[in-house]
Formats: sequence, structure tokens, C-alpha cells
Amino acid sequence: MKINTFGSLLSFAMNLEKQAEESYLSLTTVTKNTPICDLFSGYARRYTQRQRILEEIRQRNINVVLLEPITNLDSEQYVITINIGREMDINIVFDTALNIESKLKRFYCDALQVAGIPLGEVARTLRKLSIENDEHRDILLLQRKNATP
Repeated sequence: MKINTFGSLLSFAMNLEKQAEESYLSLTTVTKNTPICDLFSGYARRYTQRQRILEEIRQRNINVVLLEPITNLDSEQYVITINIGREMDINIVFDTALNIESKLKRFYCDALQVAGIPLGEVARTLRKLSIENDEHRDILLLQRKNATP
């Protein structure tokens, strides 16, 4: 997806949130009946909520801002791809989840830099989502430490 306007940035962000939601739901199939499964289910639900937040922002903001041009943001580096196998090692499961959080964090940080977003609410929301990705990452690292021998 080409990110060349603020509107396309928001569309890509919603798509990325959907990818994260679907990825975590896939990871729950590998981690059934474990506390990690509950964590991943919670993350999937949160990504559904985050999609709605971004949609509301897109609907509320001025159309002129949505058409504001953006350059130097390559969507390919943020796309989430995972390979789910029935018998995934717990370290691979955590690496996959950490990769999801890292890509989203990097996207929101880069988006804030490149877009030069003048709208306070939008910038605050993107920063908040980025911080939430850091929090998810910290929890994942702690869970990984507790789950692996």
C-alpha cells in the first residue's frame, strides 16, 4: 500500500492493527489452555479497539488534512507476516509477538516523524498507541522470562 497522504496513513494504520489482531488470534491457537493464550486474546481484542479509535479519528478530521501529502514512509517494512505451526516452540511464539509489537511501534514513531502531524488529537493518539506497543513488549518479555526455563 502506498502511503502518500495522511488519509492513506490512517488507512494503513487500521490495516496494520487488523493484521496484529489476526496474528494474535492465530497465536492463540498455538498457545491454547495457557496463560499466554489469555494474554494474546486480550491483545487481539485491544487491536480491535485500536482499529475503531483510528476509524473515529479518520471520520472526525478535516478532509483537507486527510489529503495532506506524506513522503518517505515505506509501508512494506511494517507489514506483519507470521508462520503459524501446530507445534511452535515457545521462544518462536514470543519472538513472533515481539516482532508484531516492534513493527507497530516503529510504524507509529516513523509516522509521527514523517507526517509532521499538526493535529493535537491525532498526534496524541499515535503516541499513545506507540507507548502501548512498548507496554505490550515489556509484558511479553516478562511472560517469556517466566515461561522459559
